[in-house]
Amino acid sequence: MSSFTQESILKLKTKKGLNGKNIIDEMFFTPPLKIISPLEDGDMAEIMLISVSAGLLKDDKQDIAIHIGKESKIRLTSQSYEKIHDTQGGYASKQTQIIVEENAFLDYAPLPTLLFKNASFKNTMDIYLYKNAKLHYSEILCARACGEIFDFLEFRSKVCIYKDNNLVFFENMHLKPAEMDLQNPCLFDEYTHILSIIIFDDTINIQSLEQKIQNSSLNVGISTNNGAIIIRALDNQSERLLQFKQDLALS
Repeated sequence: MSSFTQESILKLKTKKGLNGKNIIDEMFFTPPLKIISPLEDGDMAEIMLISVSAGLLKDDKQDIAIHIGKESKIRLTSQSYEKIHDTQGGYASKQTQIIVEENAFLDYAPLPTLLFKNASFKNTMDIYLYKNAKLHYSEILCARACGEIFDFLEFRSKVCIYKDNNLVFFENMHLKPAEMDLQNPCLFDEYTHILSIIIFDDTINIQSLEQKIQNSSLNVGISTNNGAIIIRALDNQSERLLQFKQDLALS
């Protein structure tokens, strides 16, 4: 069992300050979650979300609410991998709601999720974009931990993205290795890590992005749908996937 309360809450609201800097307007968190003060990077602020626990266990729950204020430009990162340990027949969960207000920008790029043997994890992400809001969202799933390959019990991840309260993107990933051949050529094949990038940003030059992807040595593809740019990449090392995202220079 965790030494912290099993339900952890984090709330963060940002705004554009009078001096033009991106600042934290409101914040609240309970252990083991914390928020690090913003670091300025040009016209953007980088805020790190951290957890001082060793990972998620049975019945652990994270409830996260993020509100990016009008004209704010924020990059949200995490300090470590999200480790999901043996959940002993139960599951751990995370529920995140994000609001990106008018003319605001959010680059949400947490470090990878690492699934250990007998882990079950349910992740729900609801993102609301308003007029001229821009979003760069990425996540990496690692199905190999300490030599354990596809030994987790279940992984569920549901992502819903709304523009002006209209659903424009929906993804529901449900993986159960005991019932699915995840190493089938139509799924992970020989790979154990997957990177997903979802972009809503009309300033992105998609032709330049396609050229960078064609030049990559990774197994990677790109598509567009309903205003979104969607990139998927497979590999056996999270470090290469992280480097690939960095090389895309999206923000």
